[in-house]
Amino acid sequence: QFFLAIHFSIPFIILFRILSGIGFEPITLLFTIPAFFLGQLLGSKIHHFRKNKDAQPLTSCLVMDLVRVNNSIES
Repeated sequence: QFFLAIHFSIPFIILFRILSGIGFEPITLLFTIPAFFLGQLLGSKIHHFRKNKDAQPLTSCLVMDLVRVNNSIES
C-alpha cells in the first residue's frame, strides 16, 4: 500500500504534462514542487477527517481506503 500511495499519481502527472503542453522544463518545478506539498497537506487533512468521522480502520494509502469503502458500499 505504501508503494501504491507514493507512485499512484506518477502516470497521471506525466499524462497531464504531455496533454497540457507543460512539458518537462526546469521552470515547471516552480509549480510541481508546491503542488507536491499541497497534495501531501490535503491528503493529511482528508486522512484526519476520515479518521475522526468513519468507523472503518484506515491505512496510510488514501486510494486503498477509498477503494475499500467503495467495495463495502457495493456489497
